[in-house]
Amino acid sequence: TFGALEATVRTGRTAFTEVTGSAFFDHFAADDVYARRYHAAMRAGSQMLAPLVVHGYTWDKAATIVDVGGGDGTTLAAVLAAHPTARGTLFDT
Repeated sequence: TFGALEATVRTGRTAFTEVTGSAFFDHFAADDVYARRYHAAMRAGSQMLAPLVVHGYTWDKAATIVDVGGGDGTTLAAVLAAHPTARGTLFDT
């Protein structure tokens, strides 16, 4: 998609749209295998990075934690497991 960088800068359209002709999440609707692979990869990345998020920030003063774009909630669940007095809100589309 780096080959579409110039078109992205000029038009404001995403490189994904320039290359595939469809919006990122519209592509999922048309290709279930691609969608499953993408979500599995995102989950694996979250599982790998969750310990860094849990221990890389002082969450003790947080009463409510909002994870915007948090996918399936893997990272938020890890933070809340380590800080059970906090409440969590997950937002993803």
